[in-house]
Amino acid sequence: MSIKIDVKKKYKDFSLDVSLESNARHIGIMGRSGSGKSLLLKCISGIVKPDEGVISLDDRELFNSQRDIDIKTAKRKTGYLFQNYALFPAMSVKGNIMCVLSGSVEQKRAEAEMLIKKFGLKGLEKHLPSQLSGGEQQRCALARMMASKPDVILLDEPFSALDEDMRDDVMRELKAMLSDYKGVIITVSHRREEIYTMSDEVIMLEKGSVCERKNINDIERKNFF
Repeated sequence: MSIKIDVKKKYKDFSLDVSLESNARHIGIMGRSGSGKSLLLKCISGIVKPDEGVISLDDRELFNSQRDIDIKTAKRKTGYLFQNYALFPAMSVKGNIMCVLSGSVEQKRAEAEMLIKKFGLKGLEKHLPSQLSGGEQQRCALARMMASKPDVILLDEPFSALDEDMRDDVMRELKAMLSDYKGVIITVSHRREEIYTMSDEVIMLEKGSVCERKNINDIERKNFF
């Protein structure tokens, strides 16, 4: 699956102007705070409307300003993992997952059980988000996101809420859990080690524009950690 992003969004004190096309399965977007990383994800998901441009997945256009195409967020089939995971606090793990599933009650229960097992949440089905560790909350948010069957997964600083001593383990765990996903994954982070571990292609943003991009195989990683 390929993704094309050619968008502009202007604010009083900041301008996003990004043009890129990629066939990479997992794209890592790196840059300092304020470089436009999260804003770009919000444009892809439909949370923010660009002033002009095109966003497409293969031949399916999500946004095209010239053709007046702006698919609603709920219909773009993008899974967005927010920094704080955005779980429903009054719902259990199972409830958080089932609320996005469709079909009969039996079908939803069966699919929820499958996702609970896949994402290592067995035994935590009745727990509320407040009763989970940071890593468990992330797995629950991922399971709920995958329940929506997204074509694109957007990970916004996915490890920022985790303690330093558990970040590396959760990073590798997340990569393993997403290993059989067939769509496009886009991770944004200001941490080099996170982007290098997760990505096939690395794109550097600076002041709202792409300043560098490389295939992960071309990057020297001997001083990675």
